[in-house]
Formats: sequence, C-alpha cells, structure tokens
Amino acid sequence: MESLDVVFIGYPNWWDTIPMPVAAFLSENDFSGKTVCTVLHQRGKPSGGDVTDITKLCPQSTILDGLAVRGGDAKKIAQNEVHVRLHELEMI
Repeated sequence: MESLDVVFIGYPNWWDTIPMPVAAFLSENDFSGKTVCTVLHQRGKPSGGDVTDITKLCPQSTILDGLAVRGGDAKKIAQNEVHVRLHELEMI
C-alpha cells in the first residue's frame, strides 16, 4: 500500500453507502496522501452518501468523483466508461 499513489476502490452501493467490509478495509489502512477513486455498481440514482462516508474514513486523502455503473449498463458500456475514466486520470 505504501508504494501506491492512486487507489481504486470497487464496491456495490448498499443503501446509498459503502458496504461494511469496504468501510473496514478503509478504516484499517492508511490512505494519507493518496488519491482514492471509486468504482461502484448501483441500481438506482447516485446519492453521494458513499463518497461522504469514504471522505470521513480517509480524511487525509484526495477523493475523486467515482465511476458509477448501473446494473443494466455494466455489460454494454462499463468497459468504455472505465477506459474514458482512466484516460481522464492520465493513467493510460
């Protein structure tokens, strides 16, 4: 973890927030000085509650707007959206 500058956290959105195992992972690791980018799977409209909770768990990190993939769109457009997001982050 120490050698990483950017960390992608992927998870399903549960009741407008992150699942407890993801919350435990974030609270048990030091993300200070790191950039955290979320990739979440959801069925409804994003509320932003998950990003709020991640910000609380990683207060010394930069939290980027995440990529939200809707359930029905995952197979059709997710790969392209991930590619566009990585390009925006200048990772490809």
